[in-house]
Amino acid sequence: MLKCLSYCHSYLYADDIQLYYSFPRESFDEALIKVNLDLERLSGVSVNMCLKLNLNKTVAMLFERKQMREQCKHSVHILLGDTEIPLSNESRNLGLIIDTDLRFISQVNLLCKGTFPNIKLIYGCKEFLDIRA
Repeated sequence: MLKCLSYCHSYLYADDIQLYYSFPRESFDEALIKVNLDLERLSGVSVNMCLKLNLNKTVAMLFERKQMREQCKHSVHILLGDTEIPLSNESRNLGLIIDTDLRFISQVNLLCKGTFPNIKLIYGCKEFLDIRA
């Protein structure tokens, strides 16, 4: 299935596929064309193999300085069939929330949110805990 890709690199895990394409800033327009060509081929192969691509879980991310992302986000038009793939600032990857700034703020917040109730529970038992143990 992935032999149809000419430009993008891909990673597979179970039924998920991720495409990556790295390019210099001055090749932005050419990069969009190449990514769209690979998506067109991938879409055709998936139809031939009776596989359905889930557009509800599909997002595009642009890793660049925030100022540059803001300048070019209106120029990003990535299509899968007739549907434009939305540009997102974050996405889940095997349970890890990755953001375009690579600061992992949402991931840390999620972990803290899940950890806080346990810390609160332990704090309520502090007089029964021996700090020397």
